[in-house]
Amino acid sequence: LMVQIAFYDLIALLFAVLSSFLVSHSFSGPIRQLSAATGRIRSGDFTVRIPVRSRDDVGELVESFNDMVSGLE
Repeated sequence: LMVQIAFYDLIALLFAVLSSFLVSHSFSGPIRQLSAATGRIRSGDFTVRIPVRSRDDVGELVESFNDMVSGLE
């Protein structure tokens, strides 16, 4: 019985680690793109746009960023 419990605990732990990796990656990718695009704007490249890949808060942030850059051109 203890072996079974330990096995299910290990499966739950692996699932939790995988889930947290996927969620953090879905946030960090667009944030890194925003950071890189900000650097390009700082260098004078106002043609930079970031593709909107989601409709959540991060997607809205990316869309707002693109609107802001369009207003700077």
